[in-house]
Amino acid sequence: MTRVLVVGAGGFVGANLMRDLMRRPGVDTHGWMRPGGSRWRIDHLQGSNVSEVDIAGLDAAKALRNLKPDVVINAAAHAVSSANADSPALEQVNGAAPLDLLRAAQDSGSRRFIQLGSYFEYGDRSETLHEDDPVRPKTPYAASKAKATQQIATARDLSTEAVVLRLFNLWGAWEASHRLIPQVIRACRAKELLALTPGTQLKDFTSVRDIARWIGDLALRAAPIPHRIVNVASGRRIAVRDLISEVARELHGSAFMQFGAKQMPEGEPQTGPADLTRITALLPNRHITSIAETLGEVLTDGIAP
Repeated sequence: MTRVLVVGAGGFVGANLMRDLMRRPGVDTHGWMRPGGSRWRIDHLQGSNVSEVDIAGLDAAKALRNLKPDVVINAAAHAVSSANADSPALEQVNGAAPLDLLRAAQDSGSRRFIQLGSYFEYGDRSETLHEDDPVRPKTPYAASKAKATQQIATARDLSTEAVVLRLFNLWGAWEASHRLIPQVIRACRAKELLALTPGTQLKDFTSVRDIARWIGDLALRAAPIPHRIVNVASGRRIAVRDLISEVARELHGSAFMQFGAKQMPEGEPQTGPADLTRITALLPNRHITSIAETLGEVLTDGIAP
């Protein structure tokens, strides 16, 4: 039996990761979420073992020693949206806590620690994005994630394997209501106009359920992961406008999409494609869910209330 701890289990990625791991035989899945955090995603998971632990506090190291997980996956993140960019918790949760968690995981005997990073760390770069390229974060959120990646990727004297998985664009079931696709779905259902940017930027959109599956596969991998940083994406880039159009068409709401009615958001990264050499070597047969199938999962399992 492999004991896995998901930190940030109440979040978009964390809850989907809990769902995936709980369905795997031979995996004892535990989750941590921030005290007082919303539990609506966790409520979907019958039988989940989730505790409230403040990873920025002193109790996290003690809780890890008591749990003794074989693998720790840190999916916790603060202020992904710019609305909370000045929160004092940003630097603590995103920038400082991951290294503390890694050290505590090592002390508790964990064999592997996985930190979930972000493609936002790269900033604006039109060329192919390689894991070892210098980062150019544009926002406080991106800078805090880049700090954690740098600390974990350069940590020495570790008995615990430490890996950063740098995630690209995600969408799917249990997504927060303020995000793009939930807004599109609500507008189509309500038959209301939705003001949008031109949507010309190309992004690598991946189903969060696929991402959760891939993270789980890497977390439970028997062999060592021979890299400290790994880009995680589908390799299928699509214009934001085209994704919106396909979702709206499925919901018979194309007429309500007003492309070009808004300016591009400040700080929106205009990034090139991800180099996927590493993830492809590690998971050569990874499944990539279609837009229609992912939308079906969203409509079945829901978005944020």
